[in-house]
Amino acid sequence: MFKNSTLVILFLCVFCCFGAVGSAAGDDDFIKILKHRDKEVQKRQVVKYIRAYFRSKPVDSLPGRKAEISKQFSEYEFDNSTAFNYFIDHIYQVRIDRFGDAERSLVKAIELVSNIKDEYLLYVFYTELGFLQSDIGNLTGAVYSYSMARRQAMALENGTYLATVNVNLSDIFYHNGFYSQALSYLRQAQRLVIGLSGTDQLLVNTVYSNIADNYFKLGNADSVQKYHNLLRSTPNSAFNKYIFLKLTNYQLTLLKHDYKAAVKQILALKTDSLYQYSNNDDLLLVDAYYQAAMYDSAKTVIAGLFVHKSFKNHPEVKYHLYDLLGKIAEKQQDVKAAAYNFKMALQQSEEQINRLTHVNHISSQLKIDEAENAFNQKEGRYKRERLGLIYVLVISILIIAVIAMIFRANRKKRFYERLVFDAKKTELSFINSHEVRRHLSNLLGLIDVIRISDDKYKEYQQAEPMILHEAEALDVAIKNISEKLENDIDIIPPPKDEHSVLA
Repeated sequence: MFKNSTLVILFLCVFCCFGAVGSAAGDDDFIKILKHRDKEVQKRQVVKYIRAYFRSKPVDSLPGRKAEISKQFSEYEFDNSTAFNYFIDHIYQVRIDRFGDAERSLVKAIELVSNIKDEYLLYVFYTELGFLQSDIGNLTGAVYSYSMARRQAMALENGTYLATVNVNLSDIFYHNGFYSQALSYLRQAQRLVIGLSGTDQLLVNTVYSNIADNYFKLGNADSVQKYHNLLRSTPNSAFNKYIFLKLTNYQLTLLKHDYKAAVKQILALKTDSLYQYSNNDDLLLVDAYYQAAMYDSAKTVIAGLFVHKSFKNHPEVKYHLYDLLGKIAEKQQDVKAAAYNFKMALQQSEEQINRLTHVNHISSQLKIDEAENAFNQKEGRYKRERLGLIYVLVISILIIAVIAMIFRANRKKRFYERLVFDAKKTELSFINSHEVRRHLSNLLGLIDVIRISDDKYKEYQQAEPMILHEAEALDVAIKNISEKLENDIDIIPPPKDEHSVLA
């Protein structure tokens, strides 16, 4: 899976450089970035620029450009300029194969951004450190660096970052034969990329291809075929779809035990201009040669792999190659060569076991971290739900309180309306009984006196002033009642309520 590991690194670069400056970006482009007002956008574009420029330009031109960028950082008062200078130096040291210096520069950059807890830069720098440590064979350091990058990706809540880290972690476990654990991380990455909108198809294809690669190592032809078909269903414009399909195609041939046909397929890829032939293909070619009993061809390819610098710090690969050489020597009845190669394979195996002890320890820590993160996420969700319930409860209590206040105010209003009504009714009753009825009774009495008198005319003349006075008084009383009715429109009694009392 060395090819796929390289493609994951390439994906990260493509992802980070998308929509930003390319390898041909010049000084003017970089100054425009430094003038950007949004600090977060500016920071991401600087990372894209540095990765694109310092990984593509001729090595001889890099020291001069590094000095220019350092001056421009100072001129435009760019934040975290010291950390970025270390980051640039890291890439330059990698380009000239000074991996120790490259690692030290990156560690210094991480220390600086850790002080300000910049999650994005920590993700970028830890990912770069994981790449470097994986390349130089420091698997313990690589697993730790990727785990730290994973924490930052989760803090950033960025699915693409998290999926990329999971692919990188799976690659380390793949190289060490932990295929089930590698598949666990790849399935997490698969769930993430499926749930993302606008995911770069290179990442999707890389996940599919890596899953197929692990199933190939497990000898599961049906699963390899499944992911081969998934790769075929991706868009034709998908980056490296052709390469992944060719790879899974000859893997299926190897699983069918048709080793001679697989040898032809792999050799044909060496001259295929559309295919990026890699050391991973040579490793599988060696296995195909061995299984096809083409031992001399296998030894020739193995000799070329031993001198390749990419395998210098990978005892797991050397163990496999020495073991094959020992088996070939046995079949060729070369006892001395077989003993030597098995001895070398044993040495590589011992070194690998020592490394795996540390890797397993960190792997256990990763599981603990995952459990802790899952617990923290659930706890956060419960806290949000509890706050939501408290909020609903408070709102409900306030609503009930408002309703109770309105109800109480309404009861008070009705109580006072009843008191006012009773007072008005008493007043009107008093006016009616003491004013209206008094004057009316006087009038009726005078009329009776006139009616029973013998000389009604004379009696009327004597009573006329009194009749006139009582009539005027009666008119005043009636007007008084009329005025009260007009001014007190609320004289209509409220509906009766047995419980309408002042609470």
